[in-house]
Amino acid sequence: MKKILLFVIAIICSMSGISEVSATDTVNVYLFSGSTCSYCAEARKFLQEIKSDYPYMHTIEYEVWEHPDNATLHEKVKEQLDSSSKGVPFIVIGDKSFTGFDESRKNDIRRALEYYEMEECPDIVQDVINGVPKKEKEKYENIELEEPKKEIDWENIAIGGIIIVAMCFVVYLYYNTKIRR
Repeated sequence: MKKILLFVIAIICSMSGISEVSATDTVNVYLFSGSTCSYCAEARKFLQEIKSDYPYMHTIEYEVWEHPDNATLHEKVKEQLDSSSKGVPFIVIGDKSFTGFDESRKNDIRRALEYYEMEECPDIVQDVINGVPKKEKEKYENIELEEPKKEIDWENIAIGGIIIVAMCFVVYLYYNTKIRR
């Protein structure tokens, strides 16, 4: 009896992680920065600080003031995103971009990371590097950030319920056969 009870408890405990859904394994955060830019240094420090909160976040930095190739990439990415922003830091997360850095940008960055935790994250910068034509950019139109919607994984909940009912039935049968003996 103890073995069956332990088995049922193990099944229930193992199901606790089943319903966690994630749309992506990695969200690339691109930081276009200037070598002596104090706001860029603050942004870099902030991204390092929140890394533990968003383990799926991967930060890639491009210094644009002293590296002409990075500056060209910066301009192409802005063009792809239809951004008229000037200056650095320029941060790209999925199809969302942010220029400058202050307290409100911290919230914007967090919201974007939380959004892409549950949604598929396009990689605009990588598309630019790989040469995705500008005509395909319609799929990257900027949308307002919204709170991520936590979806309920009903299939796994139903499977868990069926397993629990089956285990209860096995325990019931075990007791009935023991009483009849």
